[in-house]
Amino acid sequence: MARCPDLVVLGAGPAACAAAVSACRHGLRVRMLGQPAPRPRGSLEVLSGRACVALASLGIAPPAGRTCTRILSRWDTGVFLERDTADAPGGAGRVVDRADFDPVLLASAYAAGADFVPVRVRVAPCLPGTPVIIGTGRRVPRFVEGARTRCQPGIAQWGWRAGRSALCGTLVVDRGEDGWWYALGDLEGTTLAWCARQALATSQWQARVRASDWLPAEWADAVPSCRPAGSGEGPAPRWEALPVGDSALHVDPLTGHGLAFAMESAQRAVATVCAGPAAVGDYAAWLASRRDSYLRERAVFLPDTPGHSSTVTARPINTPAPAAAIQFASTALLRSRPAAL
Repeated sequence: MARCPDLVVLGAGPAACAAAVSACRHGLRVRMLGQPAPRPRGSLEVLSGRACVALASLGIAPPAGRTCTRILSRWDTGVFLERDTADAPGGAGRVVDRADFDPVLLASAYAAGADFVPVRVRVAPCLPGTPVIIGTGRRVPRFVEGARTRCQPGIAQWGWRAGRSALCGTLVVDRGEDGWWYALGDLEGTTLAWCARQALATSQWQARVRASDWLPAEWADAVPSCRPAGSGEGPAPRWEALPVGDSALHVDPLTGHGLAFAMESAQRAVATVCAGPAAVGDYAAWLASRRDSYLRERAVFLPDTPGHSSTVTARPINTPAPAAAIQFASTALLRSRPAAL
């Protein structure tokens, strides 16, 4: 019979895996309960420099993905602005495909010595004297005291086109009438997504693609897939249930720091476990500070967020016609590789 664990970790995603690795490195006996949810090929995201630093501190080598060198964003000005990523905290990030990245993290938890039980967690276990780290994502298990207090539901509709991307290492964010686009590319392909409170019908997706001045017309033929993309705040931490990652604060994907928060919160929660119940208040205060920081950064991309102001500067990109340049490069690529989404 397996020995009683010092710590139970719920979930099998990045935050749960990071918590398991960190706890094992602290000499704790860890039992993971979770059901891996494989991502489809083409689930590109930016692993920020902060997240790469956190990975390295866990003894996990950052993936050898394409460096994300710049972010092009257009909101209320009508002009694409450029932000370099080299001067961001931790330096430039990487473009990672979650289809490859998530299994690497789970394998790291195995290698660190975590006892993994592949089971879908619906109810948080009650183990007297054993702290539980909740890394189950947005679906926090039942019977966890303190339901999610604030949540902005959202839907991401996304598509993937294989082939070397003209946007390789570049994230493009463009605000629409009632949502926003993002496009991200690497050496393997391009991900395009529409994020909003409600999903678009196929006809609406086509109309928005055709109305864009930079999206290639070929994307209008896509039948996009959907996944949740809201943002919200999870239950308050307590000794018996310490939320990490999306379970604690599900950040809007356009900020690019969801994975960084997953890594950092996991390590903070493990440090809290090692310090004892009296440290829970410090962890709660840290979560509150990260929430406030996230809201300030979110206001950079969504200026109509009340009560927050931008602290990040941007500059016009150094091309005479940025939208046309993006459109030309992407269209040329997609026409040469007419694979369906």
